[in-house]
Amino acid sequence: MKIYAAKDYDDMSRKAGNLIAAQITMKPDAVLGLATGSTPVGAYGQLIKKCEAGDIDFSRIR
Repeated sequence: MKIYAAKDYDDMSRKAGNLIAAQITMKPDAVLGLATGSTPVGAYGQLIKKCEAGDIDFSRIR
Protein backbone atom coordinates (compact mmCIF):
# COMPACT_ATOMS: atom_id res chain seq x y z
CA MET A 1 0.00 0.00 0.00
CA LYS A 2 1.23 3.48 -0.82
CA ILE A 3 0.38 6.46 1.35
CA TYR A 4 0.19 9.89 -0.25
CA ALA A 5 0.30 13.18 1.64
CA ALA A 6 -1.97 16.03 0.58
CA LYS A 7 -2.12 19.67 1.64
CA ASP A 8 -5.91 19.76 1.80
CA TYR A 9 -9.10 18.18 0.47
CA ASP A 10 -8.72 19.70 -3.01
CA ASP A 11 -5.14 18.47 -3.30
CA MET A 12 -6.22 15.01 -2.15
CA SER A 13 -9.05 15.01 -4.68
CA ARG A 14 -6.70 15.92 -7.54
CA LYS A 15 -4.19 13.26 -6.53
CA ALA A 16 -6.86 10.58 -6.16
CA GLY A 17 -8.46 11.54 -9.46
CA ASN A 18 -5.09 11.36 -11.20
CA LEU A 19 -4.33 7.93 -9.71
CA ILE A 20 -7.69 6.52 -10.80
CA ALA A 21 -7.35 8.10 -14.26
CA ALA A 22 -3.88 6.59 -14.65
CA GLN A 23 -5.27 3.15 -13.83
CA ILE A 24 -8.04 3.59 -16.41
CA THR A 25 -5.47 4.64 -19.01
CA MET A 26 -3.24 1.63 -18.25
CA LYS A 27 -6.13 -0.84 -18.12
CA PRO A 28 -9.20 0.44 -20.00
CA ASP A 29 -11.27 -2.58 -18.94
CA ALA A 30 -10.42 -2.23 -15.24
CA VAL A 31 -12.91 -3.23 -12.59
CA LEU A 32 -13.43 -0.30 -10.25
CA GLY A 33 -14.82 -0.61 -6.73
CA LEU A 34 -15.82 2.91 -5.81
CA ALA A 35 -16.54 4.28 -2.35
CA THR A 36 -19.74 6.06 -1.39
CA GLY A 37 -20.26 9.01 0.89
CA SER A 38 -18.98 12.56 0.67
CA THR A 39 -15.23 11.97 1.00
CA PRO A 40 -14.57 10.79 -2.60
CA VAL A 41 -16.88 13.34 -4.26
CA GLY A 42 -13.99 15.67 -5.14
CA ALA A 43 -12.00 12.85 -6.75
CA TYR A 44 -15.04 11.79 -8.76
CA GLY A 45 -15.43 15.40 -9.89
CA GLN A 46 -11.86 15.30 -11.17
CA LEU A 47 -12.67 12.14 -13.13
CA ILE A 48 -15.75 13.79 -14.65
CA LYS A 49 -13.62 16.72 -15.82
CA LYS A 50 -11.08 14.35 -17.37
CA CYS A 51 -13.83 12.40 -19.13
CA GLU A 52 -15.49 15.55 -20.48
CA ALA A 53 -12.09 16.73 -21.76
CA GLY A 54 -11.63 13.41 -23.56
CA ASP A 55 -8.64 12.43 -21.43
CA ILE A 56 -10.20 9.18 -20.18
CA ASP A 57 -12.92 6.85 -21.42
CA PHE A 58 -15.21 4.91 -19.11
CA SER A 59 -16.88 2.85 -21.85
CA ARG A 60 -14.96 -0.35 -21.04
CA ILE A 61 -14.82 0.06 -17.26
CA ARG A 62 -16.58 -2.63 -15.28
